[in-house]
Amino acid sequence: MPAKALCVAEKPSVAKEVTQILSNGRFNRRPGFSPYNYVFDFPCTVRGENVDMMFTSVAGHLMNLEFSGDYSNWQAHQPVELFDAPVVKTVNTDAQPLERTLQREVRGAKYLLLWLDCDREGENIAFEVIDVCRRVNPNLIILRAHFSAVIPTEIHRAMATLTPPNLADSLAVDARTELDLRIGAAFTRFQTMRFQNRYVGLEKLLSYGPCQFPTLGFVVERYEKIHNFIAEDFWTIQCMKKQSDGTADFSWKRNRLFDRVSCLVLYEMCVENPMASVLSVNAKPKRRFRPFPLTTVELQKHASRKLNLSSDRTMAIAEKLYQAGFISYPRTETDQFAEGTDFQGIISMHTGDADWGAYAQGLLDGKFRTPKKGQHNDNSHPPIHPTKYTNSLHGVEKQLYDFVTRHFLACCSEDGLGEETVVTISIAREIFTATGLMIHEYNWLEVYPYEKWSDRNIPVFQQGDSFLPTVLRMHQGSTTPPALLTEAELITVMDQQGIGTDATIAQHIQTIQDREYAIKTMPGAHFAPTTLGIALVQGYNDIGQFLSKPELRAEMENDMKCISQGTKSKDQVIADCKRKYRDIFVEVTRQATVLDHAVSRYFDSAGNDFVREQSGFSECGKCHRLMSLRVNNQGGQVLFCVQCQASYPMPRQGQFVPHDHRCPLCNFQVITVQQEDKQYTFCPFCRSNPPQDQTQGAASSLAFHCFSCSAPGCPLASKRSDSVLCQCPQCGSANLALREKKDKSGFFLGCKGFPNCKYVLRMPEGLLEASISASRCAQCNRGCEVQLKFSKRSIIPVTPTEYFWCILGCDPYLRELVERVNHPSAYSVFYNASQPSARPGPGGPGSRPVQPVPRPAEVVI
Repeated sequence: MPAKALCVAEKPSVAKEVTQILSNGRFNRRPGFSPYNYVFDFPCTVRGENVDMMFTSVAGHLMNLEFSGDYSNWQAHQPVELFDAPVVKTVNTDAQPLERTLQREVRGAKYLLLWLDCDREGENIAFEVIDVCRRVNPNLIILRAHFSAVIPTEIHRAMATLTPPNLADSLAVDARTELDLRIGAAFTRFQTMRFQNRYVGLEKLLSYGPCQFPTLGFVVERYEKIHNFIAEDFWTIQCMKKQSDGTADFSWKRNRLFDRVSCLVLYEMCVENPMASVLSVNAKPKRRFRPFPLTTVELQKHASRKLNLSSDRTMAIAEKLYQAGFISYPRTETDQFAEGTDFQGIISMHTGDADWGAYAQGLLDGKFRTPKKGQHNDNSHPPIHPTKYTNSLHGVEKQLYDFVTRHFLACCSEDGLGEETVVTISIAREIFTATGLMIHEYNWLEVYPYEKWSDRNIPVFQQGDSFLPTVLRMHQGSTTPPALLTEAELITVMDQQGIGTDATIAQHIQTIQDREYAIKTMPGAHFAPTTLGIALVQGYNDIGQFLSKPELRAEMENDMKCISQGTKSKDQVIADCKRKYRDIFVEVTRQATVLDHAVSRYFDSAGNDFVREQSGFSECGKCHRLMSLRVNNQGGQVLFCVQCQASYPMPRQGQFVPHDHRCPLCNFQVITVQQEDKQYTFCPFCRSNPPQDQTQGAASSLAFHCFSCSAPGCPLASKRSDSVLCQCPQCGSANLALREKKDKSGFFLGCKGFPNCKYVLRMPEGLLEASISASRCAQCNRGCEVQLKFSKRSIIPVTPTEYFWCILGCDPYLRELVERVNHPSAYSVFYNASQPSARPGPGGPGSRPVQPVPRPAEVVI
C-alpha cells in the first residue's frame, strides 16, 4: 500500500492550481471541515516513492498571539505590564475547521509537504501547520516546496527540489509579531484610556503601531513643511529666440536671485548690450535608459502613478493574478534575473497579442537585450514578470497584467537612442543655455506608453553666430511649498527608511487611513494628516520621544533580518526591543501632561461646556468620588468626574436614577434609565467601553447596556452566553450564534456582527432546549449539528422528542419545520447543495435520535 503525503498550500486557489499541474488534471475532490478548503486526492511521487497525495490549504495564518489570563482585560493591569505579560499562541476560532481538516488528513501520513508562499510570513504559517499536524503525527517527514509562479515548470522543479523548512525565518516573524503586540497594546491602551473620555471627538479606540506611527510621521512631516513654509520672492532673466525652424528657450546660468536690485543691475546690462553671441554648440548621443526588472515596491509606485491604483489594491490584484498563474510571485525585493532565465520562452508567449505581439516578435528576431541587473537580490524570488499569456482579463486586472508584461518586454529591449544639442550663449557676459533633442530610436518606449520622450526642436546655431533675442525680460516669481506626499512618494520614503517590508508597506498605508490618522485627498491622491494624527505626533515630539521617526522601527526590521541570518537570537532581539520601548513608554507616562497639552490644542475637553449641572449624582469607579450630571447647549447629557477630568456620555432620552449596584467589571455605579414604556440599566464606563470579550463582531459604536452583558454573578447582566455554531452565511465575517429569545419562548440563530449584519434564522416552534453538538452530520459529514429537544405536543406522536439537526438541511422534515417560521431565502443558503428527493420524516437521513453524549463543545465551520 503506498505511503500517504499531505500537501498544504496557503490559499485554496493555489492548492487547486498545483493539484491540477501535479495530477495532470486527474484528481478527486472531497470536502474538508471548512466549506472553502477542499481536499484533493491523486497519486504522485515524492523523492522517487509512489504516494497517495492529499492536497489541501489554509487561509493565511492559523494562529494568533494574544495575552493570556486577565491581561486581555484593560482594567485588570497597567499598560506598562504588557511588556512582560505572558502571551500564548493559539489557533484562531475561524481557523479551527482548518485545524480539524489538517489533523484528520495527516493521521497515518508519512510526508508533510509545505506549499506556503515563499517568504518569511509563509515560512511562519508553515511552522503553524507543522505544529498542528505534529500533535497527531509526531513522526512526519517534513519538506518545503520553493516556487515563484504557479506554472508547470516551476511546480515540477519545486517538487524535485524539496528542502527542510527554514526555522530562522519563522522565528523572525514570531519576534516581530510579539513585539508588535506588546508595544502596540501598551501604547494603544495608554492613549485610549488617557484621551477617550477627556476630549470631544476622541470617544473611539486610539491605536498605536510601531510601523503605522512612522508612516504617519512622514505624512505629518510633509504637512508641517507646507504649513510652516514662508514664501520668498525671487527674480530671474528670461531669454527666448524664435525662428521659422524652431524656438529656443534659454535658461539663465544663475537660475534666480533673491535680491531684486542685483538682478535688475544685471538685466539692465543685458538690455544695454542685447546682442547674443553663440559660445558653443555641442551635440552628443542621448540615451533614455530602459527600466530595471520589477520589484514589489516599484510595482506599487508605478501602479499609483500610472494606473491610479492604491498600494493595497495593487497588491490584492497582483496576488490574484499570481494565484491564477499569470504573473510570478508579487512580493520580492529582487531586481535582477538569475542566470539561465528563459527570456525567449517568456517573450514567445506574447507574439500573438494584438497590442504588443509585433514588438515581442521583433525582440525574438534580434532586438532582444539581456535585462539590466539591479543591486538587490532576496535570493527567494525573481523580479515580477508574466508567466502565462492571457487576453481574457478585464478592468483593473487587465491594466495591472498589461503593465507587468509591458515592463518585462521593456527590460528586454535596447535603450531609447537620440541626440542632444546644447547651445551656450553670452549676453553682456551673462551665460544662458538651451537644449534640443532629436530622437533616433524609441526602442523600449514603443511598448511602454507610461513614459514619454519627445523631440525638442530648436533653431540651428553655429559657434560664433550673433543674434538679437526675440524676448529678453526680467521675471519676478515666488517660491512655493512642496506638495503633500503622493502615495508613490510615501512608498519611496518608507522603503528608503526601512519602515515595513515590500509585502507590508501597503498594509501600513491603509492602516493610517482606517484609524483616521490620515486621509487621501482627491484628485491627485495626496496624503494629508487629520487633526488627530497631527495632535498625536506633535504630542510625542513635544515629550522628546520621536515615535513618529523611522529610526527605531528600521532598527527593529534590521534585527529581524539578523534573526533570519542566524546572527542574533529571537530572545535577544525581543529583550533588547522591549527594553528600549519600555523606557520610552515610562517616560511618556511620566510626561503625560505634555501630551495632554498637545491634544488640547486641537480638541475641546468633554464636560466642560455645560448649561446645567446636578452635583453628586453617582460614584466614579476610578477615583470613587461623586460625579456630576451635566447638560450641554445641544441638550446632550454626560456624567463628568472633576477629579479624573473624564466624561461619560448618557442616552439621549429618559430619566436617570442612580442604582445601588456597582458594576463588577469596572466598579462604576450603575444608572437606571426610566422611559415611558420601559426601563433598563447601564454602567457609565462600559456603555462607551464595552468588554472586549463580549463584543466580538459588533459595531464598536454600539452602546453597551446591562441587557447586553453576560458578566458572571452580576444580577443585572441578563444576556446569556452565546454558543458559536459556524461562520455567518450572509456576511461571512462574523460568527453565527445560538441564542434564546429574551422572553424565553424559543431559540434562534443570530449573527454576532449585528447591527452590521442582521441575519437571523428562527428555530422551529415547540422547542424546550437547543444546544450545539460536538459532532458532524452522519450523512454529509460537513454540517454542524444542533441538539434539539421538542415538547411532546409539538411533534408527531410515538416519535422521539430529541434530535440532532444538521444545519445544511439533510433531513427534509426538520428542514420543513424551520422553513415554516422563516423566509425561504433565510435558510436556503445552508442547503443549496443538498436536495433530498424524499421526505423520510423525523429520524430519517440527516437527523438522528439523541444518544448520551458528552457536554457539547463550541464547534465552528
